[in-house]
Amino acid sequence: MRDFYAWYFKAEAQREVPTENDAIYKYVAKETIDYVKNTFFDVVDYFTKFGIYTPGEKMPMILGPKIAMADDRYVIPVTFKWPSKDREDDIHLVVYVKKENGAFLIYKVSDIYPYS
Repeated sequence: MRDFYAWYFKAEAQREVPTENDAIYKYVAKETIDYVKNTFFDVVDYFTKFGIYTPGEKMPMILGPKIAMADDRYVIPVTFKWPSKDREDDIHLVVYVKKENGAFLIYKVSDIYPYS
């Protein structure tokens, strides 16, 4: 997970569109990329659930333990800490991965905010 987000933030900092770079398939399932390209809008980033932020901004990341489910599927809790003292609303995610051909591929990313 650290490798994916390190690559992802670096690509964004270089003003690339990560979902248009074939390197993303090393980390993310093709079905997920197809979904993001065809149905997800640019208001909030699918993989980070961030709104507006400065690409390249250091976002300290906390990874929780990988939790096993059935059939080589896992969930991984991820938290991004805002580096600015102006913001205290950390980003809490659950990343769903599946092991395929010896690699863990991201299938879904969800935030864990309550809806009001």
